[in-house]
Amino acid sequence: MVDSLAWRGVRLVVGIIFSFMWISTCVMLTFLHLLNPIFHKFMIHSPTEIILVWWCTSVLKFLGVDVVCESEVTHEEAKKTSIMMYSHGSNLDPMIIGATCPVPLYYVAKIPLFRTPLIGWWGFLTGHIPINRAKLSHAIMSLEEAGDKIVRDSKSVSIAPEGTRRRSPSLGSEHLLPFKKGAFHMALKVKAPIIPCVIHGANELWGPGTKFSNYGTVYARYLKPIQPEEYAHLPLEEVQKLVRDRMIDTYKDLPARTEIRKERMPGTLFYGIFFSCIFLAYDWWNNWALSTTYLGPSY
Repeated sequence: MVDSLAWRGVRLVVGIIFSFMWISTCVMLTFLHLLNPIFHKFMIHSPTEIILVWWCTSVLKFLGVDVVCESEVTHEEAKKTSIMMYSHGSNLDPMIIGATCPVPLYYVAKIPLFRTPLIGWWGFLTGHIPINRAKLSHAIMSLEEAGDKIVRDSKSVSIAPEGTRRRSPSLGSEHLLPFKKGAFHMALKVKAPIIPCVIHGANELWGPGTKFSNYGTVYARYLKPIQPEEYAHLPLEEVQKLVRDRMIDTYKDLPARTEIRKERMPGTLFYGIFFSCIFLAYDWWNNWALSTTYLGPSY
């Protein structure tokens, strides 16, 4: 136990140093975000998008997390603006999406994440969208902004229809929380393809309430996009059910459990925690915010 804690402490220190170096570079390059429309016009990934992919990949390496990714999204479908809806059970999920998603996108995330030092600030400066779940009117405005980005900027967005992380392990379909309505209101309004994404095993490696990530393997599967003509005529509840059923069917094909590894590789000195220090502060803030803030109705 002592050895394990000491090793995690080493990973934490190395992660802090690497985090500040990496995020400082990202902040200096934030102004390149203004050039994104030009890059998108020519179907080229912008510098900030490339940085995001590298950064998320580095985070997962630091944490000792391997991702097995499968995608049913074709190259042509990846060029279209879309709404990517993913299952959410861990702090790792945004990193997994950023490292593996075949579609460049903006994140829609709760406001406390954007208060996270450096990382959250950079996310806000580069166009990702904060949502205030405590006030319904603010939540609606945030989702309308996300819809405007899809239409105006031809940019895809990523959102967790569950609204928050699951407290129970992501084992089987019954552990999906009820879906919020906001993402589906947005989809029906802008009529963009919906890409369901199932992330399996991340909850076991780094679930809510835990301060450190374990080593292990996570599975991410991007399902075939649901085209607007498949759902535009359906009521909102039916669209929710359509997306949820596809996620549930996918869970049935995934391993029952995630293997948590115990390794002592020298390389792990540089594959350390990265995000743990930041999330120590974030988890404290998030737990405090959840205990003092009414989350509002299920929009």
